Amino acid sequence: VAVEAKLEASGDKEMAAQVGAVVHSVEAMEGGEMTSEELDVALGEAESVAVKLHVAGKEEEAPRV
Repeated sequence: VAVEAKLEASGDKEMAAQVGAVVHSVEAMEGGEMTSEELDVALGEAESVAVKLHVAGKEEEAPRV
């Protein structure tokens, strides 16, 4: 959530929303609310967000996603 807030504060609302979606997916996974297919999709999205953060020069935040 800290990464999401930091991105939003910097004006990167789209990336903040993507990080928020990943966080929501992880929380659902922890609660046992996801199928294995949904988990595969969530992991792919998390990887995509981490790559986007690296490309945007925000490497510091990427490992936290």
